[in-house]
Amino acid sequence: MGFRNLEKNNPYWSSLTCLAVTVMGKEYGRMSIGQALKKLVAKDDYDKRDRDDLLDNLNKLTKNSMHNELKFHREFRRNHKEILQRSELITSEKSLYAYSDIIKEELNFRQVFRENKYKINKKQIGRIDLLMRYKSKNYCVEIKYYPTDSVAEFWDATKVLAYTEYLNFCEKPKQRYLPAIMLPVDKIYVETLVVATRLNITLFGIAETDSSFTVKIIDDDFKPKY
Repeated sequence: MGFRNLEKNNPYWSSLTCLAVTVMGKEYGRMSIGQALKKLVAKDDYDKRDRDDLLDNLNKLTKNSMHNELKFHREFRRNHKEILQRSELITSEKSLYAYSDIIKEELNFRQVFRENKYKINKKQIGRIDLLMRYKSKNYCVEIKYYPTDSVAEFWDATKVLAYTEYLNFCEKPKQRYLPAIMLPVDKIYVETLVVATRLNITLFGIAETDSSFTVKIIDDDFKPKY
């Protein structure tokens, strides 16, 4: 549905919301979105100082941007040993469920041979992109591979801290998982390194050349982008 029809059919939506729904999953480029933002969105719907971040967020909704991350995720699952040497993929897209539902499921399993119990429909509260082993350590990994210059993706990815703690609490693995984020190596800024170091988050940098990927752990010798 086009922008004008969305406005007409949803009179309580802001013009910015209408634009976001219009570009979602479609093949729009950043320039086209910028022109639409200027032409279609009311000036009081956003602060001009936030325009670049807003464009980044709108661009992430498009089919092209979502495709980049999905492409990398798919390739890593297939060729992780080549993309990141000495890595072992444990699983991908690991769901996290409400703890009350986990307990109910365990109780249900214990009694399944004694009486007919109903199936527990667990509520998903999060999802981990990758669980992997790298150089004898287990990592809980959040992937961010959108082609933007904004650090907003990194801030969002720090939720991996909570995911990791919750996973360790629920599953009590023999070797605890450590939080990690994979993101484009050229999108790792000074502030990214500072925050990751302070929060004990391991960073892995993604590089793409000729439609192939390589991933390397970010160590003390890395020179961040300013």
